[in-house]
Amino acid sequence: MNTGYTAPTEQRDLSTAHATVKTPVVGELIVEVSGAMFEGGLRNVQGDPDSIPQAVSTLYGQPLLDSGNVKAPLALMRMVPDGPDHPSASAMRTIETYAKSLAVPVELVWGMSDPILGQGLAGMQALFPNARVTKTDAGHFLQEEVPVEIAAAVMRLVDRITEQHPR
Repeated sequence: MNTGYTAPTEQRDLSTAHATVKTPVVGELIVEVSGAMFEGGLRNVQGDPDSIPQAVSTLYGQPLLDSGNVKAPLALMRMVPDGPDHPSASAMRTIETYAKSLAVPVELVWGMSDPILGQGLAGMQALFPNARVTKTDAGHFLQEEVPVEIAAAVMRLVDRITEQHPR
């Protein structure tokens, strides 16, 4: 589900919001002073903006807000790798190497309307060339928009594993 297992090989801006918050002082002011990251902003990364009602948006942000660390939302956005020299890129390269070594059944349910990871499907297919792919019109939070497709993919995996390893 729209997860990046590959490290970026070139510098890129993920989104206007990500580019803005990585700017020193400006990022702090926007996130800490306005605190608006989860106040409707999640709707902008969905294929169907109505799939994130305000109550759900609040729930997504609650762990960061409850942490008591006003910099937590800023850190979350800044930790997303946007180039090969980003501090998180080294860990992503390790994850990518590990993912290449896996010999497990894989299903990819992908939200093509995700403004950040929507274009990353080819990279995931390169890592998992035998994976079944379900392309959807969903955005960044697939679980909100396509729960039936996700559940079906999980059940197909369970069935495959059960067939391969009967009791």
